Amino acid sequence: MNNVEKWLNKVKSQKAITEKLENFVNRQSNGVNTLSEYYILNFLAQSPTKSLSQSEIIDKMPLSQSATSRVLSHLLAKNCGAIKRHQSPDDKRSQFLVITPIGEKIVTNLTPGIQKILQDI
Repeated sequence: MNNVEKWLNKVKSQKAITEKLENFVNRQSNGVNTLSEYYILNFLAQSPTKSLSQSEIIDKMPLSQSATSRVLSHLLAKNCGAIKRHQSPDDKRSQFLVITPIGEKIVTNLTPGIQKILQDI
């Protein structure tokens, strides 16, 4: 097997794992419908301040800037109450995204199942 074939096998494996994770998140009725939405909530939950700037989230996401912005907009527009925007006290032009108790509960509920899927690979 040459290096290209090895790489393609890794890509296929990653795709299969992502599909399992995506299906798991989608089956849960909890206000989050996509793995990308879970990633954002998880990043916010893991942050010491429970908040991040949009650019910090974009840097962490495995998506393009525009795709991440769309996910954020969708998550905010859903009114599921998982995240909210806060204006920076230091710079009125800057906004932060903050996870709410509802968002933390979603992360708490989803994480064990996600960890199980990742453990089984």
